[in-house]
Amino acid sequence: MIVTGCLISGTLYGQVNAGMVKLSYNYPEKPVKYISKTTVNQVMDINGDKMEVNVEQVLGCTLRSTARNENDLTIEIKIDTVSRIINAPNGVQGGTIKEVMGKLFQMKIAPSGKVTDLSGAEQITFTDESGAITNASILFNDFFPKLSTVEMVAGHKWLSTDTTNTKSPAMSMTSIVKSDNTFMGLDKVGGINCARIVSNLSGTMEMISSDRNTGMDIKMKGPYEGSAELYFSVGDGYFIKHSTNITVTGTIEITASEVMSFPLIWESKSVNEIIE
Repeated sequence: MIVTGCLISGTLYGQVNAGMVKLSYNYPEKPVKYISKTTVNQVMDINGDKMEVNVEQVLGCTLRSTARNENDLTIEIKIDTVSRIINAPNGVQGGTIKEVMGKLFQMKIAPSGKVTDLSGAEQITFTDESGAITNASILFNDFFPKLSTVEMVAGHKWLSTDTTNTKSPAMSMTSIVKSDNTFMGLDKVGGINCARIVSNLSGTMEMISSDRNTGMDIKMKGPYEGSAELYFSVGDGYFIKHSTNITVTGTIEITASEVMSFPLIWESKSVNEIIE
């Protein structure tokens, strides 16, 4: 059981004026490639016995802009590779998910990075390691880091709250994220002039899933805390690197012939960055 600034039409989308920066997404028509690597460590306390599960997930994709208006940006995404390997007490399962490799879809995001249309990803389905049918929206619902919508100078701080709902036939997850953000200034990453933003994260997460292999319904919930670091290209209008570390300390409730509840610690580390 697993719980798992580019110049277009005269507008510079990463503006720098007299030390002030205003960031906005604006992917070019030229493809931009990403590789995202995530590790999850989940430890349950079952009547004093520790049960540990480790998950490694890799997502590779290619993005390019196909249209833009003042409200949102349309992005074409090609899924280059997806793999998910789960190491649990009952053995190792998972691997490369070949069903989605090479698939194309379009999604829309606001200039701030908020997803406005993910219906294209929902049409791409695949079978997960439990044998359930799910879709690609779970891979991209929270792909783009959210940006401040105001002009900033180094040291600028702001608070934000975001609710993310992810649903598939086998799983639903709701996260309420509170971010305490600070614009640290400009920095170079691989020769690219980037805005560096660090965030302290807190909130709650609830995940409900069904395991077809065991017939169990699984519910995980609890508060979490963590941190994030973002490097966003001022001149190109897209993120270069985004790292997150999150720890959930809560409970996992398993429903089979009876309902059982156990303490849970769930830790996730993720790095999403561009590649050549």
